[in-house]
Amino acid sequence: MKNIKNILACLATAAPLLSAQAYPEALKSMERHSGDCNKFPTTDARSDCQQRVKEADKAFDKHTQDEDAKYKASQPQFKKPTSDKPSGLCFTRKATGEVVCPSGVVK
Repeated sequence: MKNIKNILACLATAAPLLSAQAYPEALKSMERHSGDCNKFPTTDARSDCQQRVKEADKAFDKHTQDEDAKYKASQPQFKKPTSDKPSGLCFTRKATGEVVCPSGVVK
């Protein structure tokens, strides 16, 4: 039981470090979520903080868009057949001129 608690404690401390390594701006984004810019006493400091938050948001959005694009590119693309040609088993009725296929669909 003691070993499980030690393992969980190690995982809990390693998770933020791994996220900071995977995304360099993670520490800055954690600052954004840990407090807000209204805690600064001067308006210059507040506006500077808000500017940093906006830049971090843009960087994070770009990073996630890039990761999404990489993921979508790695997925197999299955395309449906686009031809409306009847299969080789279809035939045309001479009397009515309609195309009949084995599935019973009349085209």
